[in-house]
Amino acid sequence: MSKYVVNIEPTNDSFLWDSDDWKSYVCADFDENVVILGRHINYAEASWWNSVEELLEEIPYDDEESFVSYNDDEYAEDKLHELYEMYSNWDGSDEAEFKAKVAMLLYPGLDLTVSSINGFSQGDWAEVVYITDSVDEHILEDWFFGNVYDIRLYEISDEDVTEIESEGEYDFDDDILKIISLYGEDTDGVTVTYTELRDIERNDGNKERGFIKFFGLPEDSDITVVEEY
Repeated sequence: MSKYVVNIEPTNDSFLWDSDDWKSYVCADFDENVVILGRHINYAEASWWNSVEELLEEIPYDDEESFVSYNDDEYAEDKLHELYEMYSNWDGSDEAEFKAKVAMLLYPGLDLTVSSINGFSQGDWAEVVYITDSVDEHILEDWFFGNVYDIRLYEISDEDVTEIESEGEYDFDDDILKIISLYGEDTDGVTVTYTELRDIERNDGNKERGFIKFFGLPEDSDITVVEEY
């Protein structure tokens, strides 16, 4: 019977983040569905968010009637009056939540969720506003903070196992990474987030059985999991 080895290590493909390709792993049409307000980087391209910001920038320079008349060709007058009153009573706190309320006022049917996401390091924190049910917040959190892993499945044939054991050159458990580099055939692989990885490992209450099920291997497979992190 072949031996299987699952090797897990943090992804080193920085291109995913340099090119913003990571967004496609979170949800479709990310820029229209999600706004992230981080300590050092923001993603705020959604049309509904930009419309709110443009209107709020106008209010300090206009009286209420001027503000309404300037914008009533695009928004209902009663909504503009309500927005002006909301802004007048706003104390400037909870900016993300306030802007989300304004967006939902201006765009009936738009349902937004306001939350926060955190990474593993102190200071890894950001506010998020997204169209409700458009994303899994944990997956968003993992991708934004780079908590993503490459999982590779290797198969080592019975013949190779026999050769390794007969030569006595390697101890399978101690030298498993050397063994898969020499004998292992890379048969499958995937990039997953920390959340997805933990879900796999908890499947059936045993990480080995979790990966057997994930990769669709025979239930009695001899499998070893190596975590390089």
